[in-house]
Amino acid sequence: VFSPLSKIFPKFQHKISIIKGEISLPDLGISADDKVKILEKVNVIYNIAATVRFDEKITTATKINIRATRDLLKIAGQCKHLESFIHVSTAYTNCNQEEIHEIFYKPPITADELIEMVETMPEEVLLTKTREILGDWPNTYTFTKAIAENAVKEHSKNLPVCLIRPAIVIATYKEPLRSWIDNLYGATGIVVGAGTGLLKTLHCDKKKSAEVVPGDYVINSMIAASYKTAMDKNKEEVNIYNYVS
Repeated sequence: VFSPLSKIFPKFQHKISIIKGEISLPDLGISADDKVKILEKVNVIYNIAATVRFDEKITTATKINIRATRDLLKIAGQCKHLESFIHVSTAYTNCNQEEIHEIFYKPPITADELIEMVETMPEEVLLTKTREILGDWPNTYTFTKAIAENAVKEHSKNLPVCLIRPAIVIATYKEPLRSWIDNLYGATGIVVGAGTGLLKTLHCDKKKSAEVVPGDYVINSMIAASYKTAMDKNKEEVNIYNYVS
């Protein structure tokens, strides 16, 4: 994967600094020393890390997808040289809507309220009430990603923030390698299963189309959005982009 990059920038790894952390922990589990480095040196933040399991426990999904987003925004607010903060959501956060526009939707519960519930209520109680909490959402993934957008809205005041909602991400089109992918999630698993003969039938609605986008196109859109956000950082509202096929 890194061979093409090595040909262009032979010592690219010298520009990479690894920060140890754990996004399920408060403040992302980042040490005080590493936090100082971030505050002093970081210009652009891409908030991509998430749990994408549809059957994830509501407690775990809230800590990773919502609280980590809120805590990272708080860190971003202290960065001395921040140019842009890009939050990567999903086109399916508001899947309970007939049409999804490039706006913030009012959540059934705020990010801060759900975080407080997870931090104060017994886990077994929350697990028994998960279906009730989800409401119109089909799973904890889409639900917590939707509430994470509320965290972005409420905790991005005076920050150069942008929100991107990509569709289902599939293999790359061209970069760094043509058709490269490292997992069998979602649509990729279906294609591989059908191609190898393991998947014989698939129950679906033939009137519906699958919204899929190549991984490198998503990355390109993130880079373009971060540049535009930096250029428009005096704007008060958060730019939202639905990136679908």
